[in-house]
Amino acid sequence: MDLFCQPLFWFTFLNLLVMHNPKPYSCIYNCCNCGEVNPLNVYVTKGSTLVLNCTIEEDSSPHFLMFTFSNDNVDQSEFMEHQGKNTILLRKVITDFEDQGVYYCYKNDKKVGSSYVEVEYPLQPVNDSDFWCVLYDWDHSLSCSWEMGAYKNKGNINVTVIAETSVTPPPPPKNP
Repeated sequence: MDLFCQPLFWFTFLNLLVMHNPKPYSCIYNCCNCGEVNPLNVYVTKGSTLVLNCTIEEDSSPHFLMFTFSNDNVDQSEFMEHQGKNTILLRKVITDFEDQGVYYCYKNDKKVGSSYVEVEYPLQPVNDSDFWCVLYDWDHSLSCSWEMGAYKNKGNINVTVIAETSVTPPPPPKNP
């Protein structure tokens, strides 16, 4: 029987090919290590401008770079600008929470990378009437509270209050 007709030969050959291939199976659908999207994870507020950069390695072959969001191509003319032949910038004013999600960059039909974009309300000042403190004895504790306002993900907001007191020793008694 011919060696190429034996199932064991093909099983062994394919396993060796996969084990010694520097590009994993996922590179069939992705252009592995061909570029990157920056920044990777973005936290933006409504009304601000999202800026994502997709850069591929130097490539002389014909290629087309694009961003997608929610399985739709992002409007090339309105939101993207080319920065040379290997880089595109996505500039988009965030108008709604529906702009939150994963933005993908593609080189032709292969994924270069992605960035997760999280959208939040703009920072809001705390009104004086919404801020109060209670002092429990001078040497015990000070407790302060305030209303933060409307935020979509209050767990993402980290607030630290730093208070410092100093005790001035009484002046020495005067000599008579």
